[in-house]
Amino acid sequence: MRIATWNVNSAKQRVPRLLPWLDQRKPDVVCLQETKLADDAFTALLGDELAA
Repeated sequence: MRIATWNVNSAKQRVPRLLPWLDQRKPDVVCLQETKLADDAFTALLGDELAA
């Protein structure tokens, strides 16, 4: 099992780096700290990309 963690410090600002980082590492579990987004805003921003 591969677990990846990242202190994102604003997911909105890191999307261009976050998605390639996830594609490269292909983790089974991802822990993102300090996304600075509410759950619904996080889902709206990244839900489709993460589901893929």
